[in-house]
Amino acid sequence: MLIEQVAELREIGICEQEPIQLALAQSIIINSLGGEFWASECTSFGKKQEFFAQKSDVRVIHLAHVLWCLKGSPGFHDFLKKNDSNNFESTYYEAVVAYLFYKESCSVELVIPSQVRGEDFDLRIKGFGTYASLNVEVKARRNIFRSQDQALNFLKSHRSQLPRDMNGAIFIKLDIGNGSIDQVALISATKRFLKDTSRVKFVVYCWDGSPIENAIALEYCAVDLNGSMGAILGSAFRPVAPQFMIDAAIMNKNT
Repeated sequence: MLIEQVAELREIGICEQEPIQLALAQSIIINSLGGEFWASECTSFGKKQEFFAQKSDVRVIHLAHVLWCLKGSPGFHDFLKKNDSNNFESTYYEAVVAYLFYKESCSVELVIPSQVRGEDFDLRIKGFGTYASLNVEVKARRNIFRSQDQALNFLKSHRSQLPRDMNGAIFIKLDIGNGSIDQVALISATKRFLKDTSRVKFVVYCWDGSPIENAIALEYCAVDLNGSMGAILGSAFRPVAPQFMIDAAIMNKNT
């Protein structure tokens, strides 16, 4: 489908990489999330929710890349059906985190929340590092952490979504701004939290480090009982060409 669309675009004189990339990304989103979502969030005439109004085109391309990579993962189609299109930031980051683990593990399953205590997490990962199985809860937090207690209470409020006596992790997208606690304080609060739970083995904090409108630069810090864990998701954070562009034979993997 993508190769045919590229040919059609070139027939009408659209040959540059940038417009082709955006056109393919929008096609993937239409086929994944529907035309109504595309019209609202991915076009200039739609009334975008705040999340998509920021970094609009690059967000569309990033989302399409993530969806394209995850399309064969267990639970993907049910995941698309359950998303809240009117409050899409949480769904976006669930997909992004699934992609990050997909790049670093044997398999990723997108789990449909059950609303049952201890079974209400988002991702089931197989073969990640030393973990044969890992359950992951994903949270997209829109506010900064102003104190260690605030961070600690936030973590405590979500640990019950993970099963007891199994390997679990919490992945938090957070904002950083004036008044945020620093990384040392955040790590300290996280270590306090991990000492008091058997459900969570480590916590990952992720944020967009780029203030530029046409760029997304995700950064992260992973923390276990010993403190910072280093680059546990290293290769997943390296810049890559969108996979759908590679599959459409527009560019190679080294571009």
